[in-house]
Amino acid sequence: MICPVCNCEVENNTRFCPSCGAQLEFPNTSATTPQNEASSNQYAGQQNSYSAQTLNSGSDPSAGQSTNYGQNPGPNPNYNQGYSNPGYNQSGPGYHFCKHCGQPLNAGSPSCTNCGAPVGAGNYYCPNCGSPANNGGAVCTNCGSILNPAAANPLNPPKSKLVAGLLGIFLGCFGVHNFYLGFTEKAVIQLILTIVGIPLCCIVIGGFMILGAAIWGLVEGIMILTGSIPADAKGVPLVD
Repeated sequence: MICPVCNCEVENNTRFCPSCGAQLEFPNTSATTPQNEASSNQYAGQQNSYSAQTLNSGSDPSAGQSTNYGQNPGPNPNYNQGYSNPGYNQSGPGYHFCKHCGQPLNAGSPSCTNCGAPVGAGNYYCPNCGSPANNGGAVCTNCGSILNPAAANPLNPPKSKLVAGLLGIFLGCFGVHNFYLGFTEKAVIQLILTIVGIPLCCIVIGGFMILGAAIWGLVEGIMILTGSIPADAKGVPLVD
């Protein structure tokens, strides 16, 4: 099967291209038979039962069957195979499933109650739908969420949080940090304030214009370093 967007060869019945993330179309051969419909209903019942147990107990019902974190836990037969969300936020995956063992995560828990892996650690499963992740794949072939922003779009790699923050603190009056992150409009405004303020330094208003732009950049630099500004203008998360 060939992706019509990037011409990358993908496996049959793959929902999304692992290279560019384009949604693929393929014949649905499993939706017309009573046997498949019954199997689907049985699977949905198992998923609902699992979710009810998790909500009532406050923990993963399979927590007693812990795997050894650091080793490949093998296939996850309970991942949400029917999940498909083309409108999913392409800036990155949400942590709904453990990336190491594929089991659902408890809301607010810092680690998986099944295998003990920290939330976000591992690369065996998609954290958005729980399906097995291709080794080195940039996009989940089941739900289309981006697993590796840098690999998914090599022309727009993630920006450095440290670089952007320091640019804002030391060169914020010129809007350099906003140019770096792609916020062009704000950057131009900061640059104009500084350029216009320099010749007007002989009067009070020029000094206030430069000072205002510098404070603006300083505040944004601190916000970047503290995570209040987590992504660039294209929604790609900043990296440490």
